Amino acid sequence: MFRLQTGQKRISIVLLSIILPVGLLTGLRLTGMLRGPSTPEVLTVDTVGWSMSRPSDSRYVIDVVNNSYVDSVVSIDYVVEVFDYYENDGQWAGFDVVPSVVRVNMSVDEGFVESVIVNFTQLDGDAALDINGDTDHIQAVNLDVARIDDWDWVFGKNAYIKATGINKPGNTYLQFQFAWMFKDPNSSSHRLTITLEATYVNGNTYHTVRIPVQLDVFES
Repeated sequence: MFRLQTGQKRISIVLLSIILPVGLLTGLRLTGMLRGPSTPEVLTVDTVGWSMSRPSDSRYVIDVVNNSYVDSVVSIDYVVEVFDYYENDGQWAGFDVVPSVVRVNMSVDEGFVESVIVNFTQLDGDAALDINGDTDHIQAVNLDVARIDDWDWVFGKNAYIKATGINKPGNTYLQFQFAWMFKDPNSSSHRLTITLEATYVNGNTYHTVRIPVQLDVFES
């Protein structure tokens, strides 16, 4: 008769203590009693665009681009406000600059806000983007700003800002400034897509609403 030695018995008990809980969790997931990580249900809103001809001198712009979303559960007010156009701005190494601000006001009637992410894409090799990470210029209500990445001119990495909800909030607000910069002559055009990804939880389901705003500056 095969008998386990004392050391072998201890190892077997430890292995059983690991295998049994893992097997139980797997069984619960298969029977539907325990839910795994949830994949968000994604809704994408139609793009709202804004454009201007690229001027040869500095000027005030002050245009508001609104692409909001409302349904029976969530209300999202998403605004990109274009402030000015600066020609050969000395504060930005002589680049042409379009300073702007993003505002996101979000509320959930049944559930909570999980995260608010704003992505900046479709930047080209002659454009850059700088998100003002100074805390004096960021307003975050019921949100923790987890990360800010600027456009990387060398590696072509897109820019974004990510904020996460604090204590499962039903209402959140995020406001920040950014500068869209061009290092080429005025004879070139540029496009920037600014997509809000707002994720909220309703019951046991995660929902993500993607809302794009597209900015175009055309060659003069």
